[in-house]
Amino acid sequence: MDDEILKKIPKEGFLRLTEAPKRPAIGKEERVQLIRKGNELLNNGNVEDARRIFLTTDYKDGLVRIGDIYFKKNRFLDALKLYYLSGNRKKIEAITLHMAGIVKNWIEEGEDNEHTR
Repeated sequence: MDDEILKKIPKEGFLRLTEAPKRPAIGKEERVQLIRKGNELLNNGNVEDARRIFLTTDYKDGLVRIGDIYFKKNRFLDALKLYYLSGNRKKIEAITLHMAGIVKNWIEEGEDNEHTR
């Protein structure tokens, strides 16, 4: 595959704000090639370029895999966004509960600090 198509993808990828996206304006074969390239990039550790491709092609499995990477790096909001865009309700629920636990701990720590003053 020619890397020319990769140059056309914005650095931040194509931002999707809705759950039901329009299909990318690329052909099926081109989409398959881009997904393969994204998988190759991800396997070589190039997470951000892979993310751009997966966002552009609406490749849900790839979005979840990158969300998992972000989760492990404590980038919870970034992970949540990718899980949401992938439609993976199980991952959305799990990360939401995790984030709620973090907020709960912050609140409890704040209350403990107030009582020790």
